[in-house]
Amino acid sequence: MLALSESGKEKFNSLGSFDGADNLLFMNKGGLTFSEESDERGLTGTLYTYAGAFFDFDGDGNTDLYECNDWGPNPLFLGDGRGYFKRAKGHPFSESNAYTMGVTIADWDNSGTWSVYTSEMYSHAGNRILPLAGALGESVRASALILARGNMLFERNAAGAWRETAVERDVAWADWAWGCVFADIDNDTDKDLFVVNGFTTHADASAPDW
Repeated sequence: MLALSESGKEKFNSLGSFDGADNLLFMNKGGLTFSEESDERGLTGTLYTYAGAFFDFDGDGNTDLYECNDWGPNPLFLGDGRGYFKRAKGHPFSESNAYTMGVTIADWDNSGTWSVYTSEMYSHAGNRILPLAGALGESVRASALILARGNMLFERNAAGAWRETAVERDVAWADWAWGCVFADIDNDTDKDLFVVNGFTTHADASAPDW
């Protein structure tokens, strides 16, 4: 066991990490040749990316890119229709750090508007301990509670504004979530939501795999 002075607490005392690898964008030049052009097209950053989705998130007819990262914010890059992107600052998708592992997009209720669901990590311990941690500043506590509360669902209203509704829709808690997909599993024409997770246990603490 390490002594407290050897724990490296200063190095890891953070809610975000920005020292990951650079993502790459390979542009098809024809003739089975590709050119890596991520930086020059505006897709920059060194986060820990697990998933991404191309979609017209702002409804302007151009394809955008949503980058989903573990242990950091999820930036939205808005496309200009000519293959170049600009990071959307202050967007609800990236207002907090996350543990994002997957993303799925659908008009799940056949309303004519699209929703975006991201799989995160629900922490029973985090939700129990964070409200009791008196030494935390309120901004850190708020960020940590977002990390602990689980998956996120962003819905877009008629005016084009996005709102996070996972707790309201009862789809935030899926334990340590990884992949996710909207699909009409019961064939009733509405999209259902299927989330897979890992590191789950059962209720019997005496079992060997607890």
